[in-house]
Amino acid sequence: MIKAVDNEVVREALINLDRSRKKERLLREQANSLLEGLEIITSATGTEDMLGQLLKMVTEQLQCEDAFILSPQQKSMECEKLDCIGATDPLFREREWVGGKIFKRALAGHPVMLFSVLKVEEWQQQSEEVQQKCGSVLLISFPGVDRPIILCCVSRQRAYFNKTHLSLMQRMMPIASHALHTLYFNEQLRQEIDERNRLEQYASFQAGIAEMSASVLHNIGNTVTGGQGHLLKIEQQRKNLLGLVKVFGAVHEWTEAGPLSDAQVEKVDKVLQGAAKILTEVVGEEGSMLDGLGALNRANQHVAEIIQMQRGVSRPVLTASEFSIEQMITDTLSMIEEGIERRGIVVSVDIHSLLKALYLPRNPMIQMLLNLVKNSIESIDERKQTDEQLSGAIQIQVSPDGEAVRLVVKDNGVGIEPERFKEVFKFGESSKERGSGFGLHSVANFVEGVEGRVAVESDGINCGAKVVVRLPQRMADRS
Repeated sequence: MIKAVDNEVVREALINLDRSRKKERLLREQANSLLEGLEIITSATGTEDMLGQLLKMVTEQLQCEDAFILSPQQKSMECEKLDCIGATDPLFREREWVGGKIFKRALAGHPVMLFSVLKVEEWQQQSEEVQQKCGSVLLISFPGVDRPIILCCVSRQRAYFNKTHLSLMQRMMPIASHALHTLYFNEQLRQEIDERNRLEQYASFQAGIAEMSASVLHNIGNTVTGGQGHLLKIEQQRKNLLGLVKVFGAVHEWTEAGPLSDAQVEKVDKVLQGAAKILTEVVGEEGSMLDGLGALNRANQHVAEIIQMQRGVSRPVLTASEFSIEQMITDTLSMIEEGIERRGIVVSVDIHSLLKALYLPRNPMIQMLLNLVKNSIESIDERKQTDEQLSGAIQIQVSPDGEAVRLVVKDNGVGIEPERFKEVFKFGESSKERGSGFGLHSVANFVEGVEGRVAVESDGINCGAKVVVRLPQRMADRS
């Protein structure tokens, strides 16, 4: 026997099915929209950007007019005052918010829906303009980095928010909190990495300064030694001039004794001619004493220039300035001139005629080139251990590369294995027994800091190597 179908039951089932489908579709749309919004939050570049993205997503999801974020001024939830750390309307950030019982309830983890703010203490203290924007409010808190955060969703309509809004926010807040914490820890890690790089670069800078100072002292020593030689010559010339005093004394005695004989007159004439010749050779316009004094003056100026240059380069100034490429290279090589000459290394410099000046941090640029040349010198020294007949050579080439400049330091040293090309610029990486790994790592830090590129090329062991640096001709000024 076939049971009769209850049309009313079927109709009610169909209605329930339609409601379920609508609810499912709404939840799916909310979930998709929520995922899109959270993707934006997690890709934020900073805390302020993340909070701004969160507020934008909240107002779009809840379709409310405004939202703002409050945080206690102290870690304690009993805090009397709260700071507005983000808002869709600056009006909310300009106000002072007092931690009354409603805010304290939200901070304790209990969501609050206010159908009307007219009788709420926290809003009664606000201006009429703020109250007009806040017909109803939804408050929900979530853990911040070091203190809780209250998210305030605002609608001009009274009794606007409902359980659906609350449910959506409860699903959203844990993920937003996680994104905020992740962003904070990423920022902390980035700061630690930046600080470590700064310390490494400074250590490398100081190591370069120490070596440069030793070379500078040697150059000063050579100059002082040369000056000492000129002083000895001047002292000998002074003694020669004192000899004339005795001769003139004898002539004086002749003249006092009475009229001079023809023979004495002839002798006096020869004495005067000889004295004039000696004085001309010693103190004349092209005399040896004047030449010695000029050499001493030049030596003094050279020492002053060396000291001034060393002082200038010793300051880790990172501000960009315009400087001559040729002069920068000359100053760099002069600091290690003694080491280059002692090893018999020939250094050639080729600067393209179109390149005159750069606008970059000059002192770090000198340190970079100093490290590259020093690395080439050490590479040549290492190859000479097995090839004593090697004539060391270093080439420095500077040429335009589009809007950038290409600087190449090439040597005929020991070379580098191809598999180590990517490793040589890492911190602490060195193939030398006493190498610190600071030099080339410092080069890489500087080049990256001015948005350039650096690479090393070599055909292998005992085939020499070259470092190719690409830098902007002008670095943008940074505030």
